[in-house]
Amino acid sequence: MEDDNFAWYAIKVRAGYEKQAAFAIKNEVKLSGLNDYVKNVLVPEEKLYVSKNKKKKQVSHSWIKGYIFIHADPSGKILQNLFQRVPLTSGMLGGGGSGLQIEPVPLSKNEVNRILSYVNSDVNDKQIPEEREFIVGDIVKIINGPLNNLSGTVSKVIPELKHIIVDIKIFTRLMSVELSYSQVE
Repeated sequence: MEDDNFAWYAIKVRAGYEKQAAFAIKNEVKLSGLNDYVKNVLVPEEKLYVSKNKKKKQVSHSWIKGYIFIHADPSGKILQNLFQRVPLTSGMLGGGGSGLQIEPVPLSKNEVNRILSYVNSDVNDKQIPEEREFIVGDIVKIINGPLNNLSGTVSKVIPELKHIIVDIKIFTRLMSVELSYSQVE
């Protein structure tokens, strides 16, 4: 199979179950004999250092909630049918939903490069700041990671995790992204 047809696609999955969905996709690809059509399944994660009881602990979690990425050849309807059989997924971004037969839209090279450079770097290793306050409706600017320099509106504050949910426009649609306090200003 030629690499010319391969592209990166965003897969809509149930938020909070990105790792499980990726595992299920990899298993289904293997069982269905689609290894020639799928090169990689990626769950972009960020590593954070949290202090608890004066001990530093590293935690990692998906930083684009509800999405994973797949490097695949979309020949025919093979991949679209794959996601109908995999639990926790609802299809490829741009691939339509509810049985619509729309061709999935690959990510641009710029989007792919930002995601991969963030995943492959240590830039995402950050210490969570001690105290910051955010209020729903605040406009914040993302200061690190692949979403760097994008602005959005705070839609939810999770003070116990020192995270906020920010609504930003990405992939030509409004999307909620969970960010740590250290990723915004």
